[in-house]
Amino acid sequence: LELKYKSFFVFFEIFSVGIFSAEYILRIWATGAKADSKYRSQNGRRIEYIFSFTGIIDLAAILPSNISTLGFTALI
Repeated sequence: LELKYKSFFVFFEIFSVGIFSAEYILRIWATGAKADSKYRSQNGRRIEYIFSFTGIIDLAAILPSNISTLGFTALI
């Protein structure tokens, strides 16, 4: 199975990790426009999202794939 579909699986992993990474970055960027926050600055609202439960879960979901895709397999 690996020999037959390896290139497809690699492409699909890179594609899906790219989509989820873009979504994470766009979510951080869009959080700056959020009005219902205790922070007045856009950067404060973005940092609030990054360290929120949802932000940490999103990062934990994509970080291992990003590390392996970039070639840092010794870190995993």
